[in-house]
Amino acid sequence: MVGVGCSNKTANYEPTFKNIGLKTDSTKVKEISYQIMKEYLNEYKKDTVSKKVKITDYTINGIYNIKGNTDKFSFSVDYSVKPSEKPSDENSGWLAGTGDGVLKGDWVIDKDEFIYVNKVNNEYKITSIGTGP
Repeated sequence: MVGVGCSNKTANYEPTFKNIGLKTDSTKVKEISYQIMKEYLNEYKKDTVSKKVKITDYTINGIYNIKGNTDKFSFSVDYSVKPSEKPSDENSGWLAGTGDGVLKGDWVIDKDEFIYVNKVNNEYKITSIGTGP
């Protein structure tokens, strides 16, 4: 069973990892990492998301550098997103930051993040997202 919680439903909001909560029966940290990243990126596909960061699709290219156990762990993720509008320096939150904003067609490819996750009350929560440990 997988579930997600997001408290901010107002128009034109920008998702935050603090709104993500994942419940899963999985006991494999790599699988949990993939699931929570999916939930995080799915938030950016919602109709209420600001055009600046809204996406129509994403690809998780890899989960690696996993450290810790199912109660507290970290991992690196390589992913790509397809913004809802053709990205440019002026209109996209996806070109700034990690991955050097590599634009290939309509996609921003090879974004990299380092993510910390804690299990709290049987729910996985992202506690930090950054460019490195």
